Amino acid sequence: MADWTCSNCGTANGPTDLDCGTCGAGRPRGTTGGGSSGTEPGWRCGGCETVNEGSATVCTACRASRSRAINIGSPAAATMATAVVTGPTGPTATGIGGERPPAGDGSAFSGSGGSDVDSGASRSRGPLIAVGAVAAVLAVILVAVLVSSRHTTVTYVPTAAPSVTTTTLAPDSTTTAPLTTTTEAQALASLVSMSAGQRTNVSTAANDLENCGNASADQSAFTQAASVRQSVVNQLVTLQVALVPNGAEMVQDLSSALNYSIQSDNSYAQWAGDELSGCSTDYAADSNFAAAQQTDPQADSQKRAFASLWNAVAPQYELPTWDPTKI
Repeated sequence: MADWTCSNCGTANGPTDLDCGTCGAGRPRGTTGGGSSGTEPGWRCGGCETVNEGSATVCTACRASRSRAINIGSPAAATMATAVVTGPTGPTATGIGGERPPAGDGSAFSGSGGSDVDSGASRSRGPLIAVGAVAAVLAVILVAVLVSSRHTTVTYVPTAAPSVTTTTLAPDSTTTAPLTTTTEAQALASLVSMSAGQRTNVSTAANDLENCGNASADQSAFTQAASVRQSVVNQLVTLQVALVPNGAEMVQDLSSALNYSIQSDNSYAQWAGDELSGCSTDYAADSNFAAAQQTDPQADSQKRAFASLWNAVAPQYELPTWDPTKI
């Protein structure tokens, strides 16, 4: 009679079976090997997880003391992989196969129920022994595969971990395209265009104010021009023009010109403020208008210096040339 029944699939297992011979489930807590046959229950090594014979005092695989054993049926043992016990004559499966096949000397052996078989029935027992031997060999192979796959799962994680944190994408995500002479020249031309766009607004507002037009609107136009030109000057500070011929000198001339223009724009805005209380055609007598007349010529001089250098190289980059009076 079987010593215990698998709670997972219902298969009856032998007294020394530590795992179900059908589904591989571990022996339930509280059941031990031996049963009616009296065999001492096996034990699992706490060092290498090998399942040893009940009579063994040290692990047959790593020679660890039985004091480190994990009891079969404990929660820890239930989750461990099925092991293969290596005996003096070779490996025998304890997780899936049954008991060790009988010796070939014709002696009787104990079945799963613990009763001896009459030696006179050797003829009828012969096929069973052959089938049992084949089953045992298959069981050894299956257990070896299971053990190998489970151990492979355990050892695979730490070896694969370093590759998870490795990345080669970060450096590429911050890489910017290298500057060329053309891209530097284009950036400079763009800033000149911003300033040139305000030159028309300033001229229009000045003519309107001279003719007693909308002083409030004219003042806003002067203030806006000064603000835009200041933004251009700020960007010129960090502009890369090392590849453009005379690039550094052009940036210096343009920055100086726009600083003078900003002073003129602010003076014109104050002149417009003076006109808010009443229009006067004698604008030449206004001190703020006069201040603008002092800085305008200085701005024009620096703009001519810039245009002279710029117009000499702009065509080779297919960029427009500039009239200094339009900047």
